[in-house]
Amino acid sequence: MTEPATGPARLEISRAEHAGRRERLAQRLQDSGLSHICVFGPVRVAYLTGFHFAATERPVALVLTDAGDVTMLLPELEAEHYAHQCPDLPGPLTYPEYPGGGSGRHPLTLLADHLRAARPGRVAADHDGYENRWGYRGPALSALLGQPVVDGLALIDDLRMIKSPAEIALIREACRWGDHAHRVMQGAITPGTNELTVSHAASLQATRDLLTALGDRYVPKAREGLPANTMFISGANTAHPHGLHRNAGVQPGDVLVTGAYGVMGGY
Repeated sequence: MTEPATGPARLEISRAEHAGRRERLAQRLQDSGLSHICVFGPVRVAYLTGFHFAATERPVALVLTDAGDVTMLLPELEAEHYAHQCPDLPGPLTYPEYPGGGSGRHPLTLLADHLRAARPGRVAADHDGYENRWGYRGPALSALLGQPVVDGLALIDDLRMIKSPAEIALIREACRWGDHAHRVMQGAITPGTNELTVSHAASLQATRDLLTALGDRYVPKAREGLPANTMFISGANTAHPHGLHRNAGVQPGDVLVTGAYGVMGGY
């Protein structure tokens, strides 16, 4: 394993960088004649705020104004989690539970009320309402507002395409640990070994190595998965695009298709 990256900094995007992203997006709203943008996609919410969460059927939405003001819609069970990750941002607009939690109201009606009470103007969104997850059902944002919602996906994703030095450093560190996981897996593949057990054992060993090397510099940003991951499929199954694992041992002469990746600071 190569030497760990130098420096004491935690491996995550700073609050100042998140604030700069919101400033750039607010300027793009001004340039486009938009007053607000609603952001539902979890990766985009994290990109703009630093709030990483497990997306479920409970709607989460970020509202950003053209002046850079932030309002977050959250289920109450995420409020403390949000405060811990985003102490620099205002307290959220919360609802008790999905679909109603005793309130008798759908969570998106709270979001619509907030937007209607704000300064009038054209509203954009990365999706016209919350995305379908875990059985979620809900109205389109445009239907609740009674006005068209501008497709604002590119306003955010065009910013995301240009990586900052901090993002590039995280991506390189993630690649370094993906490479390490791949080497660990390669060393464990012998005739008769099972794809599943080798892949998972190598991922776990590489993750142990990562945590030992990085210590508290590594900051988890997800509830599921490991910081270093690898997998492979073998034999005739490799002829299938994105073939699934099989419960069989590797045989001499098998073709192998392998993959590996690391996760660092959400990248």
